[in-house]
Amino acid sequence: MAKYSGTTVETAIEAGLSALNITREQADVTIIQVARKGFLGLGRREAVVDVVSVDQKELDLASQSSDQVSEFELKSNVQMPQPAEPQTVIENNDDKEEPRLTATEVEAELTQYLTDVIEAMGFAPKIKVEVKNRHRLYYDIAVQDESRLIGHHGRTLNALQNLGQIYINRSGANSVEVVLDVANYRAKRREVLRKLAQRTARNVIASGKPVYLNPMPAFERKQIHASLEDNDHILTYSTGKEPHRSLVIAPR
Repeated sequence: MAKYSGTTVETAIEAGLSALNITREQADVTIIQVARKGFLGLGRREAVVDVVSVDQKELDLASQSSDQVSEFELKSNVQMPQPAEPQTVIENNDDKEEPRLTATEVEAELTQYLTDVIEAMGFAPKIKVEVKNRHRLYYDIAVQDESRLIGHHGRTLNALQNLGQIYINRSGANSVEVVLDVANYRAKRREVLRKLAQRTARNVIASGKPVYLNPMPAFERKQIHASLEDNDHILTYSTGKEPHRSLVIAPR
């Protein structure tokens, strides 16, 4: 845990961002202690926060989300395909680092793996893949029962996406991001989150009190952070532990 302090929560967060050399969108923040002015100098204390890079949390989040797919497996009485163990490569030069795989290099294998998983869940998917760049794969998945594959607030789809991320990470493509979409759900969800963020920010400014949003995955919390980054009247930070980590919108 990396702790940073300041006279206010915001200054403590800024200290953490500066020390880690990351932006607000790349950080997960936990408020450990709020600042207190005290009385006549007595009982005064600084704000303390824990600031970590979102990238450090992604593997834990993916692992926890994959448990949701396992639960789906048990309820559906089907056996899910397991990620293949990556082959061990032995090189004579110990100092030589093996190059990371690109999106193009893992696309075919990941597509087959996701097809097997989705079919094991009882769907007959039609999958279109778009290689956005060397570091991003976008999957548009068409099934007959779209809502069941998406799940409540995208939970099943998110779990599948994180399972695919684990698969390519273990294959050596750690720098490649996987995005799964069904019926343009990602764009619709992004707009819902944007409206939620703006509406909540207005309520926070009017009431002067922080609001705790429902738990959501890291990439959705990041979208809310981004939508409110230019608002000088509020601050946003994450609190709690995965998979119940939630975002807080608070007045400055």
